[in-house]
Amino acid sequence: MKAKGSRLDQPPTLDEYVRHAERFGVEVIYETAAELNLEPRDLGHLARHLRRVDRRWRLSPTNRHRLAGLLVAAGVKAADVAEMAAVSRSTVATLRAASPRPADPAPQPTERCDLVDTETVGSASEYTPTQTVLLEFERAS
Repeated sequence: MKAKGSRLDQPPTLDEYVRHAERFGVEVIYETAAELNLEPRDLGHLARHLRRVDRRWRLSPTNRHRLAGLLVAAGVKAADVAEMAAVSRSTVATLRAASPRPADPAPQPTERCDLVDTETVGSASEYTPTQTVLLEFERAS
């Protein structure tokens, strides 16, 4: 029978990983946390804590770059990414430049714009693509 408030069905928290590392050592703590999908910011904090617990502990080059990419995608500041993932700021800048950026949404008009009178419409080539779409919409309605 589970004790009231048992966390056996939930993944460990950042604090629990840190306490475990302090008590039992840093072996496979980071890898376990990554496999159990700890949030990127928490993974970064965990890596920083593990380096403090054991000064010899380091992320592998593959895990460093993977963590840096996750932190960049999560919107973490460049200086924090560099420290948490133990990568250079130039590496962070390269990752930021390579990361996909969401497209800016097209500005939406606040008022209806009657660009032309639909009765005296000329050829579509006289209008911008936006005007052409508006004309076609008005013709259909």
